[in-house]
Amino acid sequence: MSAGYGASPSVQAPSNNHVLELKHHIINGRLTQAKKLLSATQISMEEVCDEDSNTPFHWCAQGLGSEVDQRAATDQETFALLLQHGAPKNRQNALGETPLLTAVRMAIAEPERAEKLIGDMLRKGLMDPCRSDMSGETPLMESAAAGLESIGRLLLEHKANPLAESSSGLTAAQLASESDCETFVQLLKSPLGERAAQEARVEEAQGKTVEKMEKEKQDRREKQARKYEQTLFGQKMQPGLARDADKPGKPYPEFGTLHDID
Repeated sequence: MSAGYGASPSVQAPSNNHVLELKHHIINGRLTQAKKLLSATQISMEEVCDEDSNTPFHWCAQGLGSEVDQRAATDQETFALLLQHGAPKNRQNALGETPLLTAVRMAIAEPERAEKLIGDMLRKGLMDPCRSDMSGETPLMESAAAGLESIGRLLLEHKANPLAESSSGLTAAQLASESDCETFVQLLKSPLGERAAQEARVEEAQGKTVEKMEKEKQDRREKQARKYEQTLFGQKMQPGLARDADKPGKPYPEFGTLHDID
């Protein structure tokens, strides 16, 4: 039986094959095919991920490894499509990497190309430049270790924290020094780097102040709770009531009320 006039085409429930197909379309910039697949299935950009918990924005970053002349759309056009469809911007994969961190790690092969995508991630996507992976490494640390000065500058301009330490206690400056990236070391010592460091110190101090205020509130709540436990229905029990509990007109100690039944 043919569909009636104006009837909508049937929508398929998404399968693992659909997710894999969408992933490859995004990585290779095949936006026309990606749009058709999204239209034909119930895939949600906000919820979809692969077996390694990579989200569509991770796939977009991984697309930096594909050949430019083999792509149907640019990295920035792919990014714009995902942003339009509400893909999660700061969600971490199985390794704790955000899409931004993945993009920085992919930047070694073509830094200039990657810088354009990373710029969109920071300016248009407002992605978090300070969120680290499971080893505590941030995008700024990755750019420092690889000597990606221009990307490091971009991250600092968007409030990346140069004082952050990895799980092994290393900072961006130490990683740049160990990699003999003197220009990156100088970047971190520049007015831009110093400003980013000062802002990080202020935010840390404010965070400690907020934490202190929250602790004081919690202490007050606990104190009120203990005080309430010493009362019954909010009324303080008077000492010595148990002695006259069975006498007419005397209060029951359990309820703090009077009873007149003999």
